[in-house]
Amino acid sequence: MGGRDPYSASNSCQDIVVQSFRESYFSDLGIALSSVRGGNVIGCGDWAKNRLVPDIVREIVDGHPIIIRNPKSVKPWQHVLEPVYGMLLLAQKKKMFNYTRFSGAWNFDPISEMNVTDREIVDKVIELWGKGKCKVKISSGMKEANFLSLDISKANRELGFFPRYDINKALKETVEWYKTYYNDNSKIEGMTNKQVKSYSAGEL
Repeated sequence: MGGRDPYSASNSCQDIVVQSFRESYFSDLGIALSSVRGGNVIGCGDWAKNRLVPDIVREIVDGHPIIIRNPKSVKPWQHVLEPVYGMLLLAQKKKMFNYTRFSGAWNFDPISEMNVTDREIVDKVIELWGKGKCKVKISSGMKEANFLSLDISKANRELGFFPRYDINKALKETVEWYKTYYNDNSKIEGMTNKQVKSYSAGEL
């Protein structure tokens, strides 16, 4: 836990707030209250603004150059099904054992090779999509650490959580979903179900 930049510190503050409520109101009741943090999530259904992959997709579809402001920034990119899987494991442990030891803060992060730069993400999406151009415009605004990562050793040890996708698989699934959405929206539910089943079956 921790963080030297405001963004990272704000996440740590959330963990501290949850901990204070757990110790003040839930510990005597034997309720296992947890906070969960995931790495930089990519995957199906994300349309938020100022998020790298959705912004890349929108610019490609609209035929605009992709503006990248922090090309050397390294983040822990992971497919959305990874932290969802981790949260389900945590919930299952709590239900099976009802241990307050599963209270506390949990990190769900990708394998180390997923920590790639923003520029690498842009280049890989362009390659997978088959078109797109990138334009670097260095940002002088919000301060954010150039390298972000999470320690998942606790989740490995206590939950048996081990990420399944490398960056290439995560981006391949992500781009496939968005292309399906724009090419034939009627197939998107089937595509989503297919990807969930593939992940659940451990298909790589």
